[in-house]
Amino acid sequence: MSLNGGYQYMIEVVRQDGTRLDRYPVTPDWVPAHEWCHFLGVRRGTLLPVLTPFIIAIEPIWHPTLGGPYVEGITVTASSHLDDPTSERACVTTALPFGYFQKTFQQLSVTLIKQGTLQPTDVIHYSICAFQKGQTESESRIRPARFAVEEVAHPLPLEERSLDFYHQHSRHFEEETSTVQDIPDVPVFFHSQIMDEAMALAKNAGDLETGGILIGHLHRDTTSTEIFLEVTAQIPATHTQAQRTSLSFTSETWTAVQAALTLRKNKELWLGWWHCHPNFCKNCPEERQKTCTLSKPFFSQDDCSVHREVFSRAFNVALLLTDRGPQGWAINVFGWRQGMIASRGYAIFHPPISPIAPHTIANSGGLPHATNVS
Repeated sequence: MSLNGGYQYMIEVVRQDGTRLDRYPVTPDWVPAHEWCHFLGVRRGTLLPVLTPFIIAIEPIWHPTLGGPYVEGITVTASSHLDDPTSERACVTTALPFGYFQKTFQQLSVTLIKQGTLQPTDVIHYSICAFQKGQTESESRIRPARFAVEEVAHPLPLEERSLDFYHQHSRHFEEETSTVQDIPDVPVFFHSQIMDEAMALAKNAGDLETGGILIGHLHRDTTSTEIFLEVTAQIPATHTQAQRTSLSFTSETWTAVQAALTLRKNKELWLGWWHCHPNFCKNCPEERQKTCTLSKPFFSQDDCSVHREVFSRAFNVALLLTDRGPQGWAINVFGWRQGMIASRGYAIFHPPISPIAPHTIANSGGLPHATNVS
């Protein structure tokens, strides 16, 4: 999706000694912000349950002390033209922090290093500036501007289920940072066998990465507007290019997954993906392995790229299994928060055992006999 806004954003790069290197025009990736805001509105019951918003708008938040053109964050507004656009129930607005621009800055840094403008060892600081297109810096401080994009919406498949029921039959693994701006992460419940299957595949892969696709359903709570995920299964990824430090999916991978979904006939959605990190430090001393950053769960740049390109919906999650050598395996889940990828909490769902199917008693003139109708 291409979003062209009313502002030109620039990154101002300053060396450690305080000298300004230059201002560089950039085009931030607004799609994660767009997805986050819209899904937030769906979770609140404010926006229609569709996969994409009809209209979005993004505006800069000026720095509280420096003022414009320096930006502290952005506000994102999602709304639907099917409702009255002046109604409070027709739109939702949320603020995203300065950290949203970190990926854009990282991409610019790589470019500047390749050009020789910066050295990999240089220490620099950066600021975000926004100028209204076609205006001077002073004019951009006065007149606000926004941009909007209109899209065709597709229904978001939601099934009504009791969120409390899932909580009661789950074991929870919480992250301290799973709530921001009083907005908790969307609850996600993994069926227990998924962890067992993924762990077995990860161990069998040895020193190579492996992975798969997470499928399941989106539910809306029967007593509130909250939406939650039920991850019912994982489909092992085939036709991948597996290496020790990367896992590349191919077009054949996606075709095979879609074929498996069709065969299952359960109306399941692509909810995310999973992969493993082998023990990168297996040849290092045991004490060093305990403190090495490579032995800790992390999402690499390649991992972030896969998640952004294939699983950009605000509800998409990623399961990561990390072989930590003598410390055992770690299980972590990542997902979208304020348009950024972050480690998040999750729950393992243990469905209650179904009761024995009812039996019918038939009288055939002799002793009663039971017929199992299951």
